[in-house]
Amino acid sequence: MKKSKIIGIIAIIGIIGIIGIIGIIGIIAIFNDNPECFLKNGICMSSFEYSHSTEKSLYRNNEALTEDKKLNWINLHRIYPKNEIGFWNSCTEISSKSIVCSFQQLVNIKKCVPLSIDRYPIENWRLKFYEITLLDNDQFKIKNYIGRKNSWIEDQHINVKQEVMCDS
Repeated sequence: MKKSKIIGIIAIIGIIGIIGIIGIIGIIAIFNDNPECFLKNGICMSSFEYSHSTEKSLYRNNEALTEDKKLNWINLHRIYPKNEIGFWNSCTEISSKSIVCSFQQLVNIKKCVPLSIDRYPIENWRLKFYEITLLDNDQFKIKNYIGRKNSWIEDQHINVKQEVMCDS
């Protein structure tokens, strides 16, 4: 065999090897994208990152679903306070059936340009706490948390750098 053919074969094997390594890294990244879950995986928090911010969503989990059906399930089973705009910050378990979550509520918002990313001053944000309790048949109950303040609650704060992506 000519020297140029050997070099060509080695180059092709090298390229295939690099593509394989990139593919393996990509697969590992997909499967290691584990959401933060609570109450024996009954409620999970997913994250959507854009610009310099992370938007966190809570959802009622269904571990029996395959990956291709999970995204649709998450969109249909989100946990969100009624008539409020904002983002979940963090959660902690308070019993075997309930969690308390901090919610960064946005008030006095201006009309936005679709798909724009805006930042609001601290005066436009409120920090609220919600208790979320698991019920039967994939149901849950959400209410304002009126329990005792503890160190976890005292550690919660408004993220003044949070940006808001306008979806309408």
